[in-house]
Amino acid sequence: MKIKICPKCNYEISMDSRNCPHCGDQNKKGHLWGIIFIFVILIIVVSMFSSSNHYNSPSSQPTKLSMIVNPYKLLADYQANEIAADSQYKDQFIEVTGIIDKIGKDILDTPYVTLEAGDTIFNIQCFFKEQDEPALSQLTRGKQITIVGKCNGKMGNILLKECVLN
Repeated sequence: MKIKICPKCNYEISMDSRNCPHCGDQNKKGHLWGIIFIFVILIIVVSMFSSSNHYNSPSSQPTKLSMIVNPYKLLADYQANEIAADSQYKDQFIEVTGIIDKIGKDILDTPYVTLEAGDTIFNIQCFFKEQDEPALSQLTRGKQITIVGKCNGKMGNILLKECVLN
């Protein structure tokens, strides 16, 4: 059993105990690492989602359409071999026509539309700019839509950024 000295009363206590049996002070073993871990995870999550808010307007940056792809094929390609799919689709502007599954906002308030892709869990998630919200508010779940966006690879869903309605 490892022993340490209580910083409050200088009584010897076990490293495994939660409180000092003499003065009741909390044994703060591991709290700093837990806080650091949570902070690092938070930074990673925020940096992943903040990139969706920092791109040029489609009108100021011409989109070069690379290919037209069905959402079912796009998801199937990523599920079959993510590396091969990345080499084919990632960083390419693709046109996807599909059925709207969900219209919403992510944790950073970025508007998005998801398209059905034949999977109960994963789909195609298309991110838009805040200025596109009036047009997005007119959409309806279950309707067909065509979207052009830059494929950002797979992170659960297949992510398309810099999206515009076609």
